[in-house]
Amino acid sequence: MTADTEPPRDRIPGEPGIWVMIMGDLFVFALLFGTVAYYRMQEPALFHASQPALNQGLGLFNTIALLTSSLLVVLGLEAARHDEAARALRLVRGAQLLGLMFVVVKAVEYYQKGGEGLLPDTNTFFMFYFVLTGMHLVHVIVGLVALHVMSRIVRHAPSGTSPRNLPLAECCALFWHMVDVLWVVLFAIFYLHR
Repeated sequence: MTADTEPPRDRIPGEPGIWVMIMGDLFVFALLFGTVAYYRMQEPALFHASQPALNQGLGLFNTIALLTSSLLVVLGLEAARHDEAARALRLVRGAQLLGLMFVVVKAVEYYQKGGEGLLPDTNTFFMFYFVLTGMHLVHVIVGLVALHVMSRIVRHAPSGTSPRNLPLAECCALFWHMVDVLWVVLFAIFYLHR
């Protein structure tokens, strides 16, 4: 990018609307996390007994996949800003691949839990587990659509990341980062907290 097309260093990435949406989403999830904490305090033995049924290895794999995908998105956006369209596209597609792997692993995990007879109506722990991770899975799928949009933008760098298009690519990246943050909290709540 040339000096006349480079965005100012002191500007907030994306558009104001994405920040409103992200803050709203985070608020809703914060309420849900608080609700889980309340029920965990009401039924500590049930939560403690149910948690080992989750596969920590799959949860950790998904955590690493999403965190790595976030790093690839950051690097891809930076490559696009520096007129490296091919590199930017490879990085964003790598992030998409990791996001798809997350979806596949989560589907395998749901299938395993169903095969073991552990469903949302099993107990409070599994009700919260399926509802919250299911809501998050929907966010991952929407995030994958956002990454597809981002890949179309960075594919045409530098023209695709002109000051007019750069905020849209940033909005896609911001949404994906929110998806990752939510998963880290869900991983801690369901897979790690004892």
